[in-house]
Amino acid sequence: MNRQEYENWIREPKNAVGYINDNVPRRELLEQLAEESAELAQAALKLCRTLEDARNRTETTQRKAVQNMAEEFVDVLNAYTAVFGDWEAVEKALEESKRSPKWGRWVDRLEG
Repeated sequence: MNRQEYENWIREPKNAVGYINDNVPRRELLEQLAEESAELAQAALKLCRTLEDARNRTETTQRKAVQNMAEEFVDVLNAYTAVFGDWEAVEKALEESKRSPKWGRWVDRLEG
């Protein structure tokens, strides 16, 4: 494989994940995950400030806030994937979410 082929290969997400996981210390990957999670939380708060009943509204449109939150969510998924070194970690977490008993408990709290 020549240099250009390698450059193309390493940038493929499935190859990049392993490379990143092998070359970045786990602590730093977890720090990245924490940072991306905080940015997702900030994006959710910004979206709250676009809602009609917000007293401290933002100039950001609701559409832009939703787009930003989606981008931050992808960043969280990418960081989570890098921590574990493969896509299966995210897929497993999503499957667990679908079967989580927390959904039922949430409904129970709403029904009071």
